Amino acid sequence: MTLPLFSPPRSLATRLPRTSVADSIMDKDSFLKEASLLYKDSCPELARFLMRNQQMDSSAASTEALCPFCFQWREPDNHRVRLRPKHRPSAHLQRILGREAKGCRLSLAEKDTLSRFRRSSSCLVSRG
Repeated sequence: MTLPLFSPPRSLATRLPRTSVADSIMDKDSFLKEASLLYKDSCPELARFLMRNQQMDSSAASTEALCPFCFQWREPDNHRVRLRPKHRPSAHLQRILGREAKGCRLSLAEKDTLSRFRRSSSCLVSRG
């Protein structure tokens, strides 16, 4: 006897009427999303599997509430966010910074390189 991998709850299956091919595609996406939301607390593995399938089938942009790498729903206290620090200045950039500190005249390209380095910011990294 083989059991189906996924049997949707009756409430989800009856909530989504199918009228046309385009609607059935949209209904499949919304069905997978709703099913994933339903199972995110009781079975996170199944929720991630459903959202991975939904993201692979769908051409829509990913939502902020979903991790693009592990497809886990982001909620308070289940993920961490940190700032990745700026890159260290390279040897060439350190040389330019030293020349600027001495008061030497810098070329336009060197000024542009320095301004790009100073304008660069730390980037936000989220971890599951």
